[in-house]
Amino acid sequence: MKQNFTLGISYTCGEEKKDLIKIEELVFEDSKLGTIRFFRYDDCDELISEGLNIKFGKFNPSIEISIYKEEYNYLYLEALRYIYENQDEILDNYYKEAVEVCNDWGVYDEDGNSITITYEYASEDFKISEISLYSYKNKEVMAMLWGYPSSDLLGGHGLDVSINCTTKEI
Repeated sequence: MKQNFTLGISYTCGEEKKDLIKIEELVFEDSKLGTIRFFRYDDCDELISEGLNIKFGKFNPSIEISIYKEEYNYLYLEALRYIYENQDEILDNYYKEAVEVCNDWGVYDEDGNSITITYEYASEDFKISEISLYSYKNKEVMAMLWGYPSSDLLGGHGLDVSINCTTKEI
């Protein structure tokens, strides 16, 4: 059975047992996150992401679900839907944080002159390298995203953001 959401998220699931969704494959399509595919190996209980030329911003992130519990599959779907729905706000916050941090740390050209980093410059080559989902006993799903401004900013240091996908707090 294949489900299509109006947001461009689709997933394929196996037999439903006791109102649980067993995710065999989950695919994001037509978003700034690009195409992200999760799949399950036959001999493994983990839900794994496979990069298929995926992009979030301008980079291909890895996706993982830690502390995976099959009974929380609907929460993972809702968490991914929330990230999808709020991707513009997430990226906007990252760009603003990158500008603030870069300008606080100081960025210099080849001649040693101080450069003021703009929002447009920070967003030009921003990369999201990883998205991790964590589930907890109280049925909350948290997402942690790790992002990096262009390689010449912050000396390769990254910025992270935590999102409570259950209470909808970025």
